[in-house]
Amino acid sequence: MEHPRWACTSRKRPSHDVTDGGSGRSDSKASWEVDSADASVSSASVDDSCPSDTSGSKTKFVSWEALHSYLDLYQKETFQVLRTRSTKSVAERNMQIKNAQNSSAGVIPDEWEVYAKTIICIR
Repeated sequence: MEHPRWACTSRKRPSHDVTDGGSGRSDSKASWEVDSADASVSSASVDDSCPSDTSGSKTKFVSWEALHSYLDLYQKETFQVLRTRSTKSVAERNMQIKNAQNSSAGVIPDEWEVYAKTIICIR
């Protein structure tokens, strides 16, 4: 099951009010703004569950796709690079539950497909 990928491109230019004597060179402390005429955004998937706040306060998601959409946006906003290191399928977890003695855990529905993912920051 592929999660949506976000593609975003824009050109940044220095603010007009912070230039070096009209020479066109910007000061090293210049603020930068997105040139809206050059900005374009395309997305593979946009829906109402699209994340709008990546402050880290959201901890529950309705699907893996919603989590990955949130993490994609988080990576863009924070310049963090996250990778899925490992996954555990529902079949593996159900086998562990069945083989465990004295386990009170119930069997997980097969339609979930993935039981757990380990996602790491690589920077």
